[in-house]
Amino acid sequence: MNKILIVVIGVLVAAGVSVFLVFKLFFATGAPIPTNTNTYNSNTSPNNTTSVTSPGQPVLGNTYSLATASGGTIQTKDFKNDPEAGQYPASGYYYLGIHAPVDGASTANVTAIENPPYTILYIDSTQYFNITILQEPLGEVRQDAEKYLMEHLGVTQIQMCSLKYIISVPNSVNQIYSSKNIGFSFCSGAVQL
Repeated sequence: MNKILIVVIGVLVAAGVSVFLVFKLFFATGAPIPTNTNTYNSNTSPNNTTSVTSPGQPVLGNTYSLATASGGTIQTKDFKNDPEAGQYPASGYYYLGIHAPVDGASTANVTAIENPPYTILYIDSTQYFNITILQEPLGEVRQDAEKYLMEHLGVTQIQMCSLKYIISVPNSVNQIYSSKNIGFSFCSGAVQL
């Protein structure tokens, strides 16, 4: 009975070590794992293709592979290297376009203004866009932010709806919409303003 118990424990330990090594090799190193995903070309309709581009990485020709909320990817302009983008002092956070002045930002803050109507923050680690509407009228400001982001990503409205994003409104700007993701105006489920 003791020999069987020792063998079982040995097998369990070996299995645990194997699982640990597989995890370390594939996940902890950040090595991309090629997958089949839906990719979109900004000039065509969606099509199913195989993509081995790791989301969040620049690809050939000044484009960027960006993960979508559904798990696919789309190709965008390389917005992180846009002259109107910059990195916040906290690594991995980028502003796109107009923003409040930032001490220690990676660029000369050419798009910094004291009271921006909206801000667009991109979080590199999650590939998430956080758009904040900072002035009334909310509908017009949201459309300005949508237009700016669509132009600087080089994507369609359909592709915009597939992004990982939130459009929020601070309580100090509007108490009615402050607890909601108001969404892009042209996407399903968007709050009508």
